[in-house]
Amino acid sequence: MKEEVAQAIDAARTHFEAMRTTLSDKAAVVGAEVKDTIERHLSDIEEGLNKARADVERGTDEARLQAALGAMEARDRWRAIETELDTHLRKLKADGQETFDKIRLQAELDRASAEAAIATRTEEAQKWFAESVESGEKTLNELAAKIKTTVSASLEKLKSL
Repeated sequence: MKEEVAQAIDAARTHFEAMRTTLSDKAAVVGAEVKDTIERHLSDIEEGLNKARADVERGTDEARLQAALGAMEARDRWRAIETELDTHLRKLKADGQETFDKIRLQAELDRASAEAAIATRTEEAQKWFAESVESGEKTLNELAAKIKTTVSASLEKLKSL
Protein backbone atom coordinates (compact mmCIF):
# COMPACT_ATOMS: atom_id res chain seq x y z
CA MET A 1 0.00 0.00 0.00
CA LYS A 2 2.83 2.37 0.91
CA GLU A 3 4.39 1.84 -2.52
CA GLU A 4 1.07 2.52 -4.30
CA VAL A 5 0.64 5.80 -2.43
CA ALA A 6 4.22 6.78 -3.21
CA GLN A 7 3.63 6.01 -6.89
CA ALA A 8 0.44 8.06 -6.86
CA ILE A 9 2.27 11.01 -5.35
CA ASP A 10 5.11 10.63 -7.84
CA ALA A 11 2.57 10.55 -10.68
CA ALA A 12 0.95 13.70 -9.27
CA ARG A 13 4.38 15.37 -9.10
CA THR A 14 5.08 14.41 -12.73
CA HIS A 15 1.71 15.82 -13.74
CA PHE A 16 2.43 18.90 -11.64
CA GLU A 17 5.73 19.51 -13.47
CA ALA A 18 3.91 19.23 -16.81
CA MET A 19 1.32 21.73 -15.55
CA ARG A 20 4.09 24.09 -14.43
CA THR A 21 5.73 23.94 -17.85
CA THR A 22 2.40 24.60 -19.57
CA LEU A 23 1.67 27.48 -17.23
CA SER A 24 5.12 28.97 -17.71
CA ASP A 25 4.51 28.97 -21.45
CA LYS A 26 1.10 30.61 -21.04
CA ALA A 27 2.21 32.98 -18.27
CA ALA A 28 4.73 34.64 -20.56
CA VAL A 29 1.74 36.08 -22.39
CA VAL A 30 -0.22 37.50 -19.47
CA GLY A 31 2.26 39.59 -17.51
CA ALA A 32 4.13 39.77 -14.24
CA GLU A 33 1.18 40.10 -11.85
CA VAL A 34 -0.56 36.99 -13.13
CA LYS A 35 2.74 35.12 -13.37
CA ASP A 36 3.51 35.91 -9.70
CA THR A 37 0.06 34.67 -8.66
CA ILE A 38 0.49 31.49 -10.66
CA GLU A 39 3.99 30.89 -9.28
CA ARG A 40 2.69 31.34 -5.71
CA HIS A 41 -0.04 28.74 -6.33
CA LEU A 42 2.41 26.38 -7.99
CA SER A 43 4.85 26.70 -5.09
CA ASP A 44 2.04 25.84 -2.65
CA ILE A 45 1.15 22.78 -4.73
CA GLU A 46 4.77 21.68 -4.93
CA GLU A 47 5.21 22.15 -1.19
CA GLY A 48 2.14 20.03 -0.50
CA LEU A 49 3.29 17.26 -2.82
CA ASN A 50 6.77 17.26 -1.30
CA LYS A 51 5.29 17.08 2.22
CA ALA A 52 2.98 14.26 1.20
CA ARG A 53 5.89 12.33 -0.33
CA ALA A 54 7.96 12.81 2.84
CA ASP A 55 5.05 11.60 4.97
CA VAL A 56 4.64 8.51 2.78
CA GLU A 57 8.27 7.71 3.28
CA ARG A 58 7.58 7.67 7.01
CA GLY A 59 4.76 5.22 6.27
CA THR A 60 2.03 6.74 8.43
CA ASP A 61 -1.69 6.44 7.91
CA GLU A 62 -1.79 10.20 8.12
CA ALA A 63 0.55 10.25 5.15
CA ARG A 64 -2.01 8.41 3.05
CA LEU A 65 -4.65 10.88 4.05
CA GLN A 66 -2.33 13.84 3.43
CA ALA A 67 -1.35 12.40 0.04
CA ALA A 68 -4.98 12.11 -1.00
CA LEU A 69 -5.76 15.57 0.34
CA GLY A 70 -2.65 17.00 -1.34
CA ALA A 71 -3.65 15.51 -4.68
CA MET A 72 -7.18 16.90 -4.30
CA GLU A 73 -5.80 20.31 -3.32
CA ALA A 74 -3.41 20.24 -6.27
CA ARG A 75 -6.34 19.55 -8.62
CA ASP A 76 -8.39 22.35 -7.04
CA ARG A 77 -5.55 24.84 -7.27
CA TRP A 78 -4.84 23.79 -10.84
CA ARG A 79 -8.47 24.51 -11.74
CA ALA A 80 -8.25 27.92 -10.03
CA ILE A 81 -5.04 28.72 -11.91
CA GLU A 82 -6.56 27.61 -15.21
CA THR A 83 -9.65 29.72 -14.60
CA GLU A 84 -7.60 32.79 -13.68
CA LEU A 85 -5.28 32.31 -16.63
CA ASP A 86 -8.17 31.83 -19.05
CA THR A 87 -9.80 35.00 -17.71
CA HIS A 88 -6.60 36.98 -18.27
CA LEU A 89 -6.08 35.51 -21.72
CA ARG A 90 -9.65 36.42 -22.73
CA LYS A 91 -9.10 39.94 -21.41
CA LEU A 92 -5.85 40.24 -23.36
CA LYS A 93 -7.60 39.04 -26.49
CA ALA A 94 -10.46 41.51 -26.00
CA ASP A 95 -8.02 44.36 -25.31
CA GLY A 96 -6.06 43.44 -28.43
CA GLN A 97 -9.22 43.40 -30.55
CA GLU A 98 -10.26 46.79 -29.16
CA THR A 99 -6.82 48.24 -29.92
CA PHE A 100 -6.92 46.78 -33.44
CA ASP A 101 -10.38 48.28 -34.01
CA LYS A 102 -9.18 51.70 -32.84
CA ILE A 103 -6.14 51.54 -35.12
CA ARG A 104 -8.31 50.51 -38.07
CA LEU A 105 -10.78 53.34 -37.40
CA GLN A 106 -7.95 55.88 -37.09
CA ALA A 107 -6.50 54.64 -40.39
CA GLU A 108 -9.88 55.15 -42.08
CA LEU A 109 -10.14 58.66 -40.64
CA ASP A 110 -6.60 59.47 -41.78
CA ARG A 111 -7.35 58.15 -45.28
CA ALA A 112 -10.53 60.25 -45.52
CA SER A 113 -8.65 63.31 -44.28
CA ALA A 114 -5.88 62.73 -46.84
CA GLU A 115 -8.42 62.36 -49.63
CA ALA A 116 -10.09 65.62 -48.60
CA ALA A 117 -6.72 67.39 -48.49
CA ILE A 118 -5.83 66.03 -51.94
CA ALA A 119 -9.17 67.20 -53.34
CA THR A 120 -8.66 70.66 -51.86
CA ARG A 121 -5.11 70.88 -53.18
CA THR A 122 -6.23 69.69 -56.60
CA GLU A 123 -8.92 72.37 -56.77
CA GLU A 124 -6.40 75.00 -55.66
CA ALA A 125 -3.88 73.83 -58.28
CA GLN A 126 -6.50 73.90 -61.03
CA LYS A 127 -7.59 77.40 -60.03
CA TRP A 128 -3.98 78.61 -59.91
CA PHE A 129 -3.29 77.06 -63.34
CA ALA A 130 -6.40 78.71 -64.86
CA GLU A 131 -5.40 82.06 -63.36
CA SER A 132 -1.85 81.61 -64.66
CA VAL A 133 -3.11 80.84 -68.18
CA GLU A 134 -5.43 83.85 -68.06
CA SER A 135 -2.65 86.09 -66.76
CA GLY A 136 -0.25 84.75 -69.40
CA GLU A 137 -2.76 85.36 -72.20
CA LYS A 138 -3.39 88.89 -70.92
CA THR A 139 0.34 89.60 -70.80
CA LEU A 140 0.83 88.17 -74.30
CA ASN A 141 -2.05 90.27 -75.65
CA GLU A 142 -0.61 93.41 -74.03
CA LEU A 143 2.84 92.58 -75.42
CA ALA A 144 1.38 91.93 -78.88
CA ALA A 145 -0.44 95.28 -78.76
CA LYS A 146 2.78 97.07 -77.78
CA ILE A 147 4.67 95.32 -80.56
CA LYS A 148 1.95 96.22 -83.02
CA THR A 149 2.02 99.84 -81.85
CA THR A 150 5.81 99.95 -82.04
CA VAL A 151 5.90 98.33 -85.48
CA SER A 152 3.17 100.68 -86.75
CA ALA A 153 5.02 103.70 -85.41
CA SER A 154 8.26 102.46 -86.95
CA LEU A 155 6.56 101.91 -90.31
CA GLU A 156 5.07 105.41 -90.19
CA LYS A 157 8.52 106.84 -89.55
CA LEU A 158 9.96 104.85 -92.42
CA LYS A 159 7.24 106.05 -94.76
CA SER A 160 7.91 109.63 -93.84
CA LEU A 161 11.56 109.33 -94.63
